[in-house]
Amino acid sequence: MNCRKFLSVALVAAFAALSITGTLAQNNPIRIGLLAPLTGAAASSGRELVDGWDLYWNQVGRTVANRQVEVTIEDDGSVPDIALQKARRLVQRKSHSTPPYPESACCVEV
Repeated sequence: MNCRKFLSVALVAAFAALSITGTLAQNNPIRIGLLAPLTGAAASSGRELVDGWDLYWNQVGRTVANRQVEVTIEDDGSVPDIALQKARRLVQRKSHSTPPYPESACCVEV
């Protein structure tokens, strides 16, 4: 088999593999993690944040591009160390954390 034919077969196989993986990935839910100060000094604004977050996702049917959205809400307790621990936990569970809320302990320390 010459080099050109080998490369074309490899390229077609690579595109086929990518299209199959993309199709399979479309069936998985989108996981979003939200850190909010539900206890501690900023608990009232954290509760409002979570209520607004839930209101939005309920209005759009908890779907994006025909994919289900799973939301995980974690309380950072307005404590930077706890916020860091919970953010790491969200990422390790393959969730994507949203940017911290401006009054979150994560933002205050950064």
